[in-house]
Parts: sequence; structure tokens; C-alpha cells
Amino acid sequence: MSKKSVLAVIAVAIAFLLLALAVQGRARLPWLDRAIVAIAAPVNEKLVAISNNADSVRNFFAALTTMQEENKKLKAEVETLRYANIQMAEIWAENQRLSNLLQYKNDAKNQKLQTAKVIGKNIGDIKDTVLINIGSNAGIRDNMAVVNASGFVGIVDETYPDASRVLLITSPRCKAGGIVLRANSRVVGVVNGMAGGDTILQMSNMARDADIVEGDIILTSGFGGNHPSGLVIGTVSEVSLNVGGLLKQAKIVPTVDFGRLEEVMVVTDYQNPSDLIKSDKDTNKQQSGGPVK
Repeated sequence: MSKKSVLAVIAVAIAFLLLALAVQGRARLPWLDRAIVAIAAPVNEKLVAISNNADSVRNFFAALTTMQEENKKLKAEVETLRYANIQMAEIWAENQRLSNLLQYKNDAKNQKLQTAKVIGKNIGDIKDTVLINIGSNAGIRDNMAVVNASGFVGIVDETYPDASRVLLITSPRCKAGGIVLRANSRVVGVVNGMAGGDTILQMSNMARDADIVEGDIILTSGFGGNHPSGLVIGTVSEVSLNVGGLLKQAKIVPTVDFGRLEEVMVVTDYQNPSDLIKSDKDTNKQQSGGPVK
């Protein structure tokens, strides 16, 4: 072995010996400490940085998971509140409709009314009809008038034990006597729906010189005997002569919104104002002892 190799081995051995003594605390070698610190410090700094980055990544994903859970909870709460809001709006709307029906019922002293709910529309092949949830078991009969707070809806077309089919006035098959509300007119005619699925009504069978004009309000006349008088049908929108030019006819915009029927009332019994006047006269004659004609 050469002299240089021997010296190198001795130097390495001495270095390891000194390092061992320094580690065991038997010798203090400041220059060795500085060397170790100089070498270890950057490595330790990198390791600390890596550890901190790992903690940051873990914290990020933990925060992301928490945010996702909170977002899911908030979505569920929003959906619950939205559903509750819809329910409240529906309850409010139903309350308004029922309040209007109650007001009509209180005002119509001459009519006996039964409230019903619409449970079906355009039943089978028969258009312009609705199905209501009361029938013959509740005393409902064919040809009874059906109304809501806005006016005349139609007539009972067919009854079942617990349901009834109502033929709407918008149907060409549904005919009712109509009269002009205006005191200096009182023209009468027949009101029915028009073919083509439109909600516009038609009043016909009026004399050529009949006093009816655009804007007149049309009521049921009650002359047919099946329906009470005074039910609002609609407003005249156009007046013209028929094809032959001999009779006058009018188009009527109904007051009832047939696309939004939900609750109605069936007129199970009624007294027209003329009947009430006649009844009062008969009562007065009986009380006075006079003959009743």
C-alpha cells in the first residue's frame, strides 16, 4: 500500500473517531458542529416545508369536504323552504278562492248552494266538461246550475253516486237563457258556446232591432225554469246580424276563467226575485183575507 493510501485511511479513521466522540459527547468539535449544521439545515428546511405543504393539502381537502357537506345541507334546507313556500302559496290561493265562494254564498240569499271540488277536466271524448266530487248521494240532479264566485259555469250533465259531470257554458251543447242587465233594454236571447274550442260565447235569437250593445252585461234570465235568474254570464264584445240578416247575435266574453276552475258550487234549490215578489204578494193577500190567484 502506498504512503498516500495509508495516510488517507488514517485520516478517515481519525475523522470517524472524532465524529463518534462528538456524538457521544466526549469531545467538543465546534468546527464539526458547524459543518453538520451547514449540511443538515437546508435538508431540514426542505423536510419542514414538505411537511407543512402536506398539512396544507390535508387541511384543504378537509375544508373542501366540510364545505361540500355544508353545501349539501344548505341545498336541502333551501329545498325544504321552497316546498314550504309553495305549500303556503297554495294554501293562501285556496283560502282566497274559498273566501270568494263563501262571500258569494252569503250574498246569494235566494240560492241553496253546495260546494264541490273539480277532480277532472275534459272527461273522455266529451270536451267542455269537468267532473266534480259530489253526486246523487248528495242530492245533485241533472240540469242543476253550477256557479263560482265569478258567475255562471254550466249545468250538471250527468250524475253518479259520488260525482257529477258538468257541461260548461262554453260548449255548443250547453244552452241557457240570457238577458241584458241594462234596465232600459232587458233583451233576452239564448246563450251557448261556439264551436272551435274558443271560450267566447254567443247570444242569439234576438230581434233585428234588439237593444243590445258592446259592453252590456249578460245574466241568466231564469225563464227556462231550470236555472236561477241573475247569474252573471259575461260581457258583450261584439254585436252583428246573423247570416240571413233577420236576427241579431252577440259575442260574449265570459266572466268565469274556465282554465282555472278548482272549486264550484251547485245550485240545488233557488227562488228567483220574481218568485219572491209573488210569494210576498200571496202572503199579504192571505193575511188580509183576500183570495189568492
